[in-house]
Amino acid sequence: MRRHACGAVAAIAAIAITVSGCGSESPSAAQVRTAAQRACTDAAHRLSRIPAPRKPSDAEAFLRRGVSVLQPEMTALDRVSPAPEQAARYTRARSATRGEVDALRSTIKGLQAGNDPAVAIKTLQQDLVPLQRQANAAWHALGIPACADN
Repeated sequence: MRRHACGAVAAIAAIAITVSGCGSESPSAAQVRTAAQRACTDAAHRLSRIPAPRKPSDAEAFLRRGVSVLQPEMTALDRVSPAPEQAARYTRARSATRGEVDALRSTIKGLQAGNDPAVAIKTLQQDLVPLQRQANAAWHALGIPACADN
């Protein structure tokens, strides 16, 4: 059961991290989509290379590796200044994604403090569900399916 919970977190984390773009000025909608699609595909590939934890005590290292993939994605996401017609949706997607990364970091801190790994992962899954839904809806509205839950 614990292994199943960790596998579900990996899937949720993959969705969480697959959101980003790059740029600095106000790119066109097509440029934002292209940059985000490329970043999401790259992040998904990098996440798929992180082995699932073999035992509950490996959860912290597993989550740390996931965050190490997510942080560069968030940095790239923060650099994008979408066109005004995309700004609200893009901000919603970015905020929900940042919430997912923050939830992962919070879980890592809890594990460092001695929280039970099985309980921590289950709580993380529950925390990620609404954030995932928000991000997915925003990325779909932007026409960037690679950054949404497929």
